[in-house]
Amino acid sequence: MRGEGELHEQQLIERARRGDSIAMSQLMRDNYALVYGYLLKVTRDQETAKDVTQEAMTRSLVAIRLFRGESKFSSWLIQIAYHAYLDEREKWEKRTVHQETEQIASVSTEQEAMRHEQVDQIQKALLEIEEPDRSIFLLKHEQGYTYRELADLFDLKEGTIRSKLHYTIKKIQKKVREPDEDMC
Repeated sequence: MRGEGELHEQQLIERARRGDSIAMSQLMRDNYALVYGYLLKVTRDQETAKDVTQEAMTRSLVAIRLFRGESKFSSWLIQIAYHAYLDEREKWEKRTVHQETEQIASVSTEQEAMRHEQVDQIQKALLEIEEPDRSIFLLKHEQGYTYRELADLFDLKEGTIRSKLHYTIKKIQKKVREPDEDMC
């Protein structure tokens, strides 16, 4: 049985498909934070995440009639956001080299500094992971997507998703354990 929130969302989707701009606006407001959060994790840049989120939302408004309801609406939006991100990334790679500008906040203890350094190493290692493996990892570990949802989203088998996650984790572990060897 569908929950009240799901039923309300389904009604909004149906109204949006018929061209109801108020329903479309509500759907976008309800899902903006999810899409932006995902893109912020992928891009690691607030302005870029905002730009790609806007692009993804625009694309979803144009394509709302194509939503078939075979997956969650949020999964459909994430898929659109993923493709918008890939398109934008291709443009960026042609124009400029992406620069990472994250700063570690002042650290009160050595232990916290070590934790920040390890998190930074993991994030840097994750940036070296190719798509779609990076997005699969982020959606699984940051957004809590199931293997089935990821398989549907990326049009892959669940076993392939599990394998990709396993090898992504191994690559990250190797980069974190052996950061100096990569520089030689």
